[in-house]
Amino acid sequence: VAPYDVRQSGFTGGGINAITKQGTNETHGSAYTYFNNQNMYGKYSAVRGYEKSPMSQQFDRTYGGTLGGAIIKNKLFYFVSAEGKKNSYPSSTYPGYTTNYITSTTAKLIADQYKKLTGIEETYGERDIEQKSFGLLARVDWNISEKHKLAVRYQHNNSYKDVYGANSTTYYFGNSGYRMNNKMNSVVAELNSRLGDNLYNELRASGTFVRDFRDTEYAGPCVQISNVTGGDGETKITANIGTEFSSGANKLNQDVYNLSWYLGNHTLTFGTHNEIYKISNLFIQASEGAWYYNSLDHFLQDKPYKFTYKYSDPDMTGGNLKYAPVMKAGQFGFYAQDKWIVSRDFNFTYGIRFDIPLLFNKPTVNPTFNDFAAGRNMGVRVGETPSAKLMVSPRVGFSWYTDEEHRTLIRGGVGIFTGRVPFVWLSNSFNNTGMEQKGTTLQP
Repeated sequence: VAPYDVRQSGFTGGGINAITKQGTNETHGSAYTYFNNQNMYGKYSAVRGYEKSPMSQQFDRTYGGTLGGAIIKNKLFYFVSAEGKKNSYPSSTYPGYTTNYITSTTAKLIADQYKKLTGIEETYGERDIEQKSFGLLARVDWNISEKHKLAVRYQHNNSYKDVYGANSTTYYFGNSGYRMNNKMNSVVAELNSRLGDNLYNELRASGTFVRDFRDTEYAGPCVQISNVTGGDGETKITANIGTEFSSGANKLNQDVYNLSWYLGNHTLTFGTHNEIYKISNLFIQASEGAWYYNSLDHFLQDKPYKFTYKYSDPDMTGGNLKYAPVMKAGQFGFYAQDKWIVSRDFNFTYGIRFDIPLLFNKPTVNPTFNDFAAGRNMGVRVGETPSAKLMVSPRVGFSWYTDEEHRTLIRGGVGIFTGRVPFVWLSNSFNNTGMEQKGTTLQP
C-alpha cells in the first residue's frame, strides 16, 4: 500500500520494495531449471487413467543460477544472479482452422499477387510464436569502514516477444506481424554513512538506459484487403500482408539519470530526489506505404481505394526518412519529514514533498500552422511547451502497537501522492509538429 514516508514517490496507489541478495563471507551458489511441453498436459479419469491432451508442439523453459561470496573477507563481497526464459507455442489462428475463416487457397492467391507486385515472398499457415528473455543482476558491497558502506548494482535485461494479431475476423500473413524487443541496462551506486551518533546520510546515483524497438521480417508495403470471403462463403475477413502498419519505424530510446540524497537524525529527515530524461520516440505509421483494397478481386486487379505514406522530411533531418527528435526533461523533488516517537508503542510521522517536472527543450516551431491557427482564433500553437508546475504532497502517518507484546500493529495515514510523469507521451508532440514528420494520403 502507499507508504506515508515523503522519501517515496513516483506512484499513486502502492509501491513495491524489492531487496536483492548480497554476498557474505561464505560462498553460496544455486542452479535451477523448469520445463514443460505439450506432453505434460492432459486429464485423468478413474476409468481410463491419464490421457494426454491433443496439443501441437510447444514448450516453456526457465534456467538460472546464483553465486555469491567474499572477495576480501569482512570487507568486499559479490553476488551474481542470472535467469533465462523461453517459450514457444503455435498460433491457433491460421487459414482453414475453421470453415468460416480464410482458406489456404485464398491465402495463396494473395501471397502470389503480393510477390508479383513487390517481389517479396510471404508465408501462410501455422506459425510458432516465441517469447524469450535473459536477466542478469550483479552486485558488489564494500565495507569501507565502520561508518561508510558502498553498494554498486548492475541490472541487465534483454528480451523479445512475437506479436501476431490474427483473430477470428482478421488475418495476418506469417511474416506480417512484428517482434517487440526490449533491452535495459541500469547501474546504481549507493553510499550509506553514519556521520555521528544521531546523524545518518544516504546518497544514491543511478543511470537507466532503455531501448525498445520493433523488428519486422522485411520492409514492404502494408496491404489491407477488406471483405475477403471465408470458407463458408459468407463470413467476411480482413486480410493484412506486408510490413505491419505501425512497425516499419517504431523505436523508443530512454536515458534516465537519477540522483537522490537524504540526511537525518532519529527524528528529522530532509533530502532531494532528481531524475533527468533523454527520450527519442520514433513512431511513423505507414513508413513503407499502406494500400487499401475493398475486396479480393480489387487486390488481384490492383485497384486500391486509398494509399497512405508517412516519412521524415529529408530537408529537415539531413536525408534521414526515419527520424525522431530528442526530448529532454527532468523531475526534481525536495522533501522534509519528522518522525515523532510518542511512546514505545506509538510513533507519528509528518512531512511534505515538492516535485517539479519540466521540459528542457521545445518542439520545432511550425510557422505555417501557427499563422493559420491564429487567423482563426483557435488558441493553439506548435512549438510551445507547458511551464513548470509545482506539485505539493503533504503526508501524515502513524504506527500503533495495540498490545505490549507487539503482536498487533495498526498503521494509517493521509497524504497526497503524484505518479511518474508519462514523458514518453509528451514526446509525441515533438514528432507531430508537421515539420520533421510529414505524409500524404491519396484517395479518389
